[in-house]
Amino acid sequence: MNRRPSTVSMASSSSLPNTTRLSKSSSLTSPVPVSRTPSASWVQRSASISSTLANQAASAPHLLDPDELFAKHSVAEVRNVQLRLRADADAKQEELRIMVGERYRDLLQASSSIIAIARSSHRVQEALEEMHDAISGSNFEQQLPRRSGTGMKEGAYSHLKTLQSLAAHMKLLLDTPEHLWRLIERKKYLHAGWLFMLARVIHHALVQPAIEGDEEDWKTHNIDVQEQFPIVQRQWETVGQFKSQIAYKATLSLREPRISVEDICSVLLTLHLLDSEPLTKTVNIFFLQRSRSLQHSLTRAAPISSQAPQHVNGSALKARKAILRDVRDSLDLVLNVIALTVGAARRIFNDSPSSPSLMTRVLTFIEIPQSSDFALPAELQMSTQKLLSNLPSASHFTLLPLSIRSYKPYVDLDSPATVVVPAYLTERLSQWFQQATTDLKRAAGGWFADVDTLTDLWELRRWTHLWAKTDTQLVQSEIETILDTVDAVVRIQAAELWKARLGDMETAVGALVDRAEESLLEVSHVNFLFQAPPHVPTFKLGGVSMAASFQKYGDALRSQIAGRTPLLDKVLSTVESRSAALRQDLGSMISDGEGGCGLLDMYRPDADEFLAAVLEAMSSSSEKFGDDAESTMRALAFLSRLAHELSSSSFLADVRHGTGAGMGFENKAQELHGRTLERWRQLTCAGVTGKYIETWSTASDISRPSKEISSVTSSPSSALMQALFSLATACQSVDTPMHLAHAGGAVLTSFRLFVRSLLDSLQQRDIASAHRHPLLWDLRLLRRITLLWDSGWELAALDERIAELESKAGVDSASSLLDPDTVVSDHLARTHVLLAALLPSTYTPASAGKPGKKDSLPNGFLLPDSNPQPTMELVKPGPRFGLLLVESTAVG
Repeated sequence: MNRRPSTVSMASSSSLPNTTRLSKSSSLTSPVPVSRTPSASWVQRSASISSTLANQAASAPHLLDPDELFAKHSVAEVRNVQLRLRADADAKQEELRIMVGERYRDLLQASSSIIAIARSSHRVQEALEEMHDAISGSNFEQQLPRRSGTGMKEGAYSHLKTLQSLAAHMKLLLDTPEHLWRLIERKKYLHAGWLFMLARVIHHALVQPAIEGDEEDWKTHNIDVQEQFPIVQRQWETVGQFKSQIAYKATLSLREPRISVEDICSVLLTLHLLDSEPLTKTVNIFFLQRSRSLQHSLTRAAPISSQAPQHVNGSALKARKAILRDVRDSLDLVLNVIALTVGAARRIFNDSPSSPSLMTRVLTFIEIPQSSDFALPAELQMSTQKLLSNLPSASHFTLLPLSIRSYKPYVDLDSPATVVVPAYLTERLSQWFQQATTDLKRAAGGWFADVDTLTDLWELRRWTHLWAKTDTQLVQSEIETILDTVDAVVRIQAAELWKARLGDMETAVGALVDRAEESLLEVSHVNFLFQAPPHVPTFKLGGVSMAASFQKYGDALRSQIAGRTPLLDKVLSTVESRSAALRQDLGSMISDGEGGCGLLDMYRPDADEFLAAVLEAMSSSSEKFGDDAESTMRALAFLSRLAHELSSSSFLADVRHGTGAGMGFENKAQELHGRTLERWRQLTCAGVTGKYIETWSTASDISRPSKEISSVTSSPSSALMQALFSLATACQSVDTPMHLAHAGGAVLTSFRLFVRSLLDSLQQRDIASAHRHPLLWDLRLLRRITLLWDSGWELAALDERIAELESKAGVDSASSLLDPDTVVSDHLARTHVLLAALLPSTYTPASAGKPGKKDSLPNGFLLPDSNPQPTMELVKPGPRFGLLLVESTAVG
């Protein structure tokens, strides 16, 4: 299948020239046609002849001779043959199209090229045969100069030596492209540039006229290189294209981040020698390429942000470590690029009287290899002999003349082109370094934005300082500049982190404070104290260990004991946990003994602002509530407790962290606690007093006393007891029992405010005579409680009001059978448990009645030997409760 198209194409192509010749011959030799009518016999004869010629042309078209055709046949018959051949050629072409598709033209061109190659090969073979005959025949010996003895041998040797030298020249020139490709791939640009310049010298020696006395005088040996060896010029055209390739590849190699100083020097030397550019331009090329290398390092793939679920501690920790590693690698790459560039520029170009630059030493070695007193790396000790010895087939190059084997590029150490002025180098180096640090600051700001903890951020700063201690390529001022740049970025990101932390705490506190009136459990600590703690599971649930369950259980118990109700505990736990994490991060910054690099001084204003915002949030929340809602009193009670707890909570020390931030926070929190508590007292006392007064001074009560207050009693009224119990319950909603035991002033203030409010209300109303006697006992009970607190003004006011009511009611306490103080004391002893929140912590029923005897604990809890009255005799049992009294029933 592959051979058949070639045969057809060759047959078609061979038939086309014959057809062309046939057309030309017919146009030249055909006679002028005569206009006549052909006979039938002639037509039959012409058709048979045409058919015979067509079959002959189809079988062997190359055997047709145009002259013979025109001699034997008429013009019409020849034209029929021509048309038949042309139709056959078109059919062959169509068959070729169907066979090979749309690329039949390429196939035709390939077949034509094969024919041309065959012809060229045939000519080369003939030329080689002629050379063989010329060399081996007797004619070659006859062409040699006829000399006798030694002279003829010396002439033949000289000619042979010339031919060997010519062969060595041409071999090196022919092998140069392969050597150059290999050297470029191995990134040996100085060797490649040197080889290119050597090839240029060899080409010049081959094609240029020789100078008198030159060893390479080809003309004296009847050798015309350009005429006899045209391949030399064509090969040089191929080699000449490598100059731009070497320069381009060498320039690009300067962008490698971790290239060595020796490689940089060899590249810059290559550029200097190839283009004969001054070293100042080479310096500019170096800084330009290093700038692009720096930009490429800065625009690397940014560190990956954590996409792991934050509730999975292991995944979150791995994501943090991955981000930290990526940022550290990026920072390390950029810092090494900067350090390498600055250090390489100084080492390569900075000359000093005591220590010449690396470039100067290399140029000196090239100009005077033996007189160089300065040590050079082996890769920079370049020479033609070293280059040729490392090439393949190095033995052939020994036939090269000494002028080629000792070739070296032209170097003039006294020329301005080989000198870099120190001031110019310092200026360019300073400009590049300043731009590099600016770019570093901008890029590092984006990298550090992915770091979400101060600990990791400070770890990056610590790593940068360790890198600076190990780097030896930068001077101290440059190291300090880089460290200041990184520290500036660290300060900015650290400020963003702690502002975010403080902002989150502020938002959380604000959101929780706004929910102050939602939880009914915030009303009283007593209700929360007797709640059952969460159940501890006896098996593992959802990956929660038993230790964690017991820890949660213990925290719940401690919260109950401390009186931290759910909403209060939620607020305090939120700020305490987050502030503890912030303190840990801040502690990591000053643990290295550097004082946080001034970060704590920057942190203090933000901490002051946060603490002020917390106080402002609580203050605003306390002011937005009205005066007539029960939820307002719950919210005010919660806010007062929150302000008091925050002033003594551990979060304050964590937020400050030794900075002295929020020095007046405790005082301001206590002031807020006092203002909120005072407003709560006013609302509470006003509500309790209002309900109590309504019992005595409504219009219906004045005209017609109720059953509850119409009878003459010898004890305080239930209305007062209900008011005192409501006040005591309200006090328990503000402070825990533990706080109440040590905060008598707060309870006394509430009680005194209630007494004043009650006396003012009674002063403004006219009490009916039927109500004066019960009200008198109420005032005596209030006087007894006031006497326990040893309050001055209220005691005097109560005595005055009691005396006024006794005179109006006609009561003489001296002639009465009942001692009012004894009755009130007994009543208070029986109800002291209900009113414990309003009584002093040192109050005992026994000591109140009989001074000096103590048979009960503080707050009225009786001792075992005090013979208390049975509870079941005071409370009427339920219908089913008697079934439990087995012993009493049996005894009865």
